[in-house]
Amino acid sequence: MLEGKNVNLRVEEKEDVKLVAEWLNNPDYWGEYLPLIQRSRTELEKEIESRSSEEKWFMIEKRMEAESDL
Repeated sequence: MLEGKNVNLRVEEKEDVKLVAEWLNNPDYWGEYLPLIQRSRTELEKEIESRSSEEKWFMIEKRMEAESDL
């Protein structure tokens, strides 16, 4: 994980599947001109597990104000 003053960058984890599924299944995320791809959480979990050690997705997290004051 890379930690910054305002954001953190970390490798996607299995616990992120619910959030990623919501994004991928939401037309507002993709915009009106890109095709909507419907994927279940199970499909996404399998995809994450099958990725090679060289292929990673990253999550950018906004740091909470209280956390950044520590």
